[in-house]
Amino acid sequence: MKNKTVFFILLFFAGITVLFYLLNRKLEVEYDLRKRTTVEMEKSFNRMNAYLNEELGQSTVQNILIEDTLSQEWSFSDLVSQGPVLIFRYSEINCSSCYEAALLSLHSLFSKESKHIAILSSYKDIRQFIRFQKSDQIALPFYRIPQDAFEWMLEDYIKPYYFVLHPDLTVSHIYIPENVFPALNKQYLEEVKQFLSDSVRLDLQSNHLEYKDL
Repeated sequence: MKNKTVFFILLFFAGITVLFYLLNRKLEVEYDLRKRTTVEMEKSFNRMNAYLNEELGQSTVQNILIEDTLSQEWSFSDLVSQGPVLIFRYSEINCSSCYEAALLSLHSLFSKESKHIAILSSYKDIRQFIRFQKSDQIALPFYRIPQDAFEWMLEDYIKPYYFVLHPDLTVSHIYIPENVFPALNKQYLEEVKQFLSDSVRLDLQSNHLEYKDL
């Protein structure tokens, strides 16, 4: 009787061990699958942004009119009179969590370099445009443009996007952010911030050399 009891106890623990092994193995397989899926999604995401830069990089945009919250109109070229600027473009028809996440990142990274950034938004109602600026406490340069202001494939994605605008109205550093890749989004903004800082430094050095030559 005692031997049978010991046998069943050992069998019970053996069964528990096998069960835990199978559960652990299942979790490992599911983790590997999720990891491979994430890696493939990231590769596809990077390929998309690389493609957009290959297709649209160095292209020229229209010198559209932009409107601030005081209903004053400016030319697009006015934004880059002192050098290249990062443009964040979104529309009220885009996913709100997408552009709100981007706005938080921009405030975090560019609050002290607001001259290097401009936000272009599309609202049918100017009152909604002004209300959003106040409610979200947007302290960065904030403008309104028509929904169809740009005629390029970036608009077909129906998502917010970034690009760097240069004084000659050419563009570079095109990027469509994705909330599932916060680290990549942050990396993009940090790299662009450094690029803009380097551009300002090089311009200052160039101006200094020209002044010395006079």
